[in-house]
Amino acid sequence: PVFSQARLAAQRSATMANAKQISQALLMYSVEHDETLPPRLSTAEDLRTAAESYGVAGAQFLSKNPAGGEFLPNSGAEGLRVFRVMSPGQAVLVYDSLPWERDGGRVVGHFDGSGKYIKAFEEATMLPFEVAPDK
Repeated sequence: PVFSQARLAAQRSATMANAKQISQALLMYSVEHDETLPPRLSTAEDLRTAAESYGVAGAQFLSKNPAGGEFLPNSGAEGLRVFRVMSPGQAVLVYDSLPWERDGGRVVGHFDGSGKYIKAFEEATMLPFEVAPDK
């Protein structure tokens, strides 16, 4: 049991690192596109297309979750100007497609470029996130 818990913690940590890298790649994309995220960002394929140009590759899009899964984008972020997000450290940009065993949490990447594990994750809580008026 101790070794399986350690293995699970390592897998979760690796998945958080991947979420962070994917989120940061999308933020780099926005820097080169007038602070705007990709206009198509609703599927895993859209996510790959946008992030691969910024150093994220292959297996980084897959979760290390023992149940499997991959990263999905928050479709509400399509074409969004990133400076409009009011709480970038809480607003979800990408998330693990399957819940993790034991507590059903998910690994997410936020608009501030961080990767975190959220125990009480529900897809319905991703939207709407608060945005400032466009200037």
